[in-house]
Amino acid sequence: MSNEALKKSLAQLESITTRNLTLEQTEALLTRTRTAMSDLSKRIDREHQTLAKDFNNADPFAIGQARRLILRFQSQADYLTNLEDSLETHFHQKQIETRMAERLGGPKSLRALEYGILFLIVSLLGLLIYDMTAGPDITRPFWLTSKSIFFIDAFCCVIFMSEFLLRLSCAESKRFVWKHHWVDFATSIPIPGEAQ
Repeated sequence: MSNEALKKSLAQLESITTRNLTLEQTEALLTRTRTAMSDLSKRIDREHQTLAKDFNNADPFAIGQARRLILRFQSQADYLTNLEDSLETHFHQKQIETRMAERLGGPKSLRALEYGILFLIVSLLGLLIYDMTAGPDITRPFWLTSKSIFFIDAFCCVIFMSEFLLRLSCAESKRFVWKHHWVDFATSIPIPGEAQ
């Protein structure tokens, strides 16, 4: 097997990830994961009942068997719990993206909004750094005074807040948005030049 064929095979395996799932596939996998968690809980309960009887009957191997089962079941439980968390996060993100794209007129419009927000963030950071490092307003061009930069910042913050509110309105779980995007809300509040 050549090196290229090996890389291609590995790339195929790497494509099996939650990022490549559709909203429906994510929901189905989330349901199956929760079913597997419930089934695992029932298996653990059955094993516990059996081992409890053996332990009460002074079986010397019951403790060793319990330790081995704990390791095995803990590993499975950790995997399922992490998968559930990952799928829930992916599901909510995908749901928000899908609804935002619908409201904005399609995925291209959503990408344009995201790139526009990124451009504004980078530009605004540059302006704020300039404001902190440039000399007094008298030596600056009129459109780069502290007051002008504050108004530019405030205008950008209105755009950031609008994007945050759009994201919040598209979310089924408002709690998810507040948990994962609270910093977007906090950074969309303009700070006067003296307080920066």
